[in-house]
Amino acid sequence: MKHTPGPWNNVTYNNESHPTIIGPNGDECIALIDGNEDNEANARLIAAAPDLYFACRAALLTLEDDEYYYKYKDVVNTLRQAISKATKEGTQ
Repeated sequence: MKHTPGPWNNVTYNNESHPTIIGPNGDECIALIDGNEDNEANARLIAAAPDLYFACRAALLTLEDDEYYYKYKDVVNTLRQAISKATKEGTQ
């Protein structure tokens, strides 16, 4: 999967009401959030996306290696679906 590497940061420039998600060097705009009262919450979630993606991958690898894998079937399926949604397999 190719994307701008993290960490991503949530910033607001010049007291604007529109949060901006920027890349690790601060020179790349990942997303400009606009539109409603949920702007800040949406911006925080988007900024956390790279960390959440890698956490899901690590959790999936750990659970798949567990000898009691079958106990975590629902969690494993949820992780797989989330990873798929974040990668090209998840595009509609």
